[in-house]
Parts: sequence; structure tokens; C-alpha cells
Amino acid sequence: MEYIVSRGFMLPQTAQEFRNVYHFNLWSKQFWPYKEIEVGDILYWYETPNKRIVWKTCIVKVEGFPYQSKEHLRELLMTKFGYYDEGTPYVMNATEMGYCLAYKSDPLQRLNFPKPHNFRFPQLGWLKINDEIVAQWLSA
Repeated sequence: MEYIVSRGFMLPQTAQEFRNVYHFNLWSKQFWPYKEIEVGDILYWYETPNKRIVWKTCIVKVEGFPYQSKEHLRELLMTKFGYYDEGTPYVMNATEMGYCLAYKSDPLQRLNFPKPHNFRFPQLGWLKINDEIVAQWLSA
């Protein structure tokens, strides 16, 4: 499958920097696409500050799991991915217990696709790609 995922911060600028990080979502419930994301899926990365898709990547690792506390979350992410920054505003504002969808992806291509005018991104920050999305956004 192919998805667009939105981030409210600047993403790594080089392929090497991208390979060195993983990303995650923290939710109070098992929101979509918690059970759908798989190794081999294609992710297009949308940077909210620039209003552009800036990377095409392929998922190489994905872990979905419940966590009972932020300490538990830290332990799980450290075990599964080797490092964790609990001081980010996203983590600090996240629910105390819930579900984590963590994933690491390899960069395939640096992109520069501006968001189509009047396009509204889903609130959870994930969008499954269909033919309409390809025609409006990814064929620039």
C-alpha cells in the first residue's frame, strides 16, 4: 500500500539523516492505520511547515503496541529502536497510556510536491493514496 503521512516539523534533509531516525504516532485508541501498515509499504512524507511532500520512502520496520505509561513507552521504544527522545512536545503532550505505531523507513527519493490548493489533510495525519490523490498531487 501507499500512504501520505504528515509531520508538523521539518524532516531530515539527506537520505543518510533519514535512515538514522524512526518515527511514531501516539494515540489514545487504535486509530487507522495502526493495524494496516506493513514492511514494504510506501510512505510519502508531507511537511506541514512547507506544505509539500518532501520524501518518498519504503517502510523497513514497523511496530504497533499498547503502552501503559510514558515510562513503559520509553522502555518499549528503547528496546525496539535503540533510542528515544522523551523531551519532544509531541511526546510530552501525548496521552499517558494508549497505542504506539512506530516505523522506520528507507528513503527512495527526495521530492518537492506542493499541496494542492484547498486540499485538507485528515486530522490524524495519514492518508491512503488512491488514483485521485495521484492525479492531484503526486504526478507533478
